[in-house]
Amino acid sequence: MSGLTGVVVGIDPGATTGVAVLDLARPNEPEFAQLSPKLAVPMLNLVDNTSTIVRIALEKFVVSHRAGRLSTPQASAATRQLIADVITWGETHGVRVDVRAAAQVKPWATDERIKALGWYHETTSHGHARDALRHALYTACSLCGLADPLSRKGAQRG
Repeated sequence: MSGLTGVVVGIDPGATTGVAVLDLARPNEPEFAQLSPKLAVPMLNLVDNTSTIVRIALEKFVVSHRAGRLSTPQASAATRQLIADVITWGETHGVRVDVRAAAQVKPWATDERIKALGWYHETTSHGHARDALRHALYTACSLCGLADPLSRKGAQRG
C-alpha cells in the first residue's frame, strides 16, 4: 500500500476513445474501456461519483499524415470537441487536466512498464484503452507520486 489516494483518469480521444482509471492505492487493478467519444464525459461523472479524481491525463490531438488519412472531418471535429469538453469538465470540477502528445508519453510508458503492472494482456485487443493507460501511468508516476513499476520500489508493490 503506497499511502496515495485518488485516481488518475487517462483518455485517448478519437473516434474510438480509450479511457483508463488508475487508482493510486491499487495501481495493479486499473479499469479501462473503449467507447464513443460522446460517452467520455459521462464516464468522468460516473468515476467522480465513486472516487476522487486527482488528475486527468489527456492525449493531445495531433493531426499527422497518418491521422489525416484515417480520419474524417467529422471525427476530427468530434475529437476536438471531446478534448474541449474534458478540459471544461476539469475546470468545473477543480481537476487538473494534463494534455500531452503521444510522442512525449510513449517513449517512457513502454510495453515493459505496462507488463510490469499486469495490464498488457488485458489490453491486447483494446489499443485505445492501452494508450489511455499509458497516459494515466505517465501522469501518476511523474506528478502524483506513484513509483515507476520498473523501479525496485514499484516492483515490490506487485
